[in-house]
Amino acid sequence: MVIMMIYVYTSGLRGISWTNLLQATLMFIVAWAILFAVPFKQFGGVSEMFKALAQAKPEHLVLHLPLGIAWYVSTLILCGLGFFMYPQMYPSIYSARDLKTLKKNYTLLPIYSIFMIPVILAGLTIAAMGIKLAAPDEAVLKAVEVSYSSWVLGIVGAGGFAAAASTASAIILTLAGLLSKNLYTIIKPEASDKELVLVSRVSVILFGVTAMLLALFAPGRLVALLLLSYSGITQMFPAAVLGLFWKRMNKYSAGAGIIAGLITVTYIKFGLKHNPLGIHFGLWGLLVNFIVTIIVAYATTPDENFERFKAAFTLTSFIPFYFV
Repeated sequence: MVIMMIYVYTSGLRGISWTNLLQATLMFIVAWAILFAVPFKQFGGVSEMFKALAQAKPEHLVLHLPLGIAWYVSTLILCGLGFFMYPQMYPSIYSARDLKTLKKNYTLLPIYSIFMIPVILAGLTIAAMGIKLAAPDEAVLKAVEVSYSSWVLGIVGAGGFAAAASTASAIILTLAGLLSKNLYTIIKPEASDKELVLVSRVSVILFGVTAMLLALFAPGRLVALLLLSYSGITQMFPAAVLGLFWKRMNKYSAGAGIIAGLITVTYIKFGLKHNPLGIHFGLWGLLVNFIVTIIVAYATTPDENFERFKAAFTLTSFIPFYFV
């Protein structure tokens, strides 16, 4: 964490870009050259590992209620729709060399998810071997420990650090930028660029320390916090997408939809305290969001700047579709 705060503090987005390159290289090596071989080394193959897992811990092969198939699929949809709504995605978009590079990067981005296959197989191998862990997070490192020499464990640890740092550093840099530019300028509108940079760098340290404390003292809440954040940030999806492709969209419909979605998410999460029909509460919020957005859009006047935006957007990217 300290190393991450140092390179974010000193080099900003450039340091994050180099970390992402290092992370991708290490994760490729760790995933396919090291972790993928674990079930073969321990059981002779993937199918043999699953047979052993079915006998040792069959509960690892099914989803446990109330988190069934509906919850799993709806969570995947929620995360997919909300991924590009996170503000830490936008610095990399704005800093792209050109539109062609940006399109190529995000076309290839889903391929990165195949790196999860060896990670999952390594974790299931440990379960099939019946090894008890103090925490589930130890599964991958334990798989490497029992399958390879100790120096390999160092490479895997470095890959894990790079993966965590590349994500955390982008989030911290974005939060620091939002705090300095969007909040500090309200308090002090005449602040100079030099002062804003200083505020941003101090914020990097504060956010980094806060994240480290959460990871150390509340690790079990991180996944729940992540899914909760997806439920909130995905409420931006209707405004972002319809704002690009629908000429009736305006700020009133966007705001009303977001508020309605957040109210729905809050009510189901903290009021009902269960997911109706097993579907993730964030997706229910998104459904209400879309309905309210469309109703308010038809009840109000379309944005007068849409046609001008459509012309600029069409020229710089592609010809979008529109509906009335």
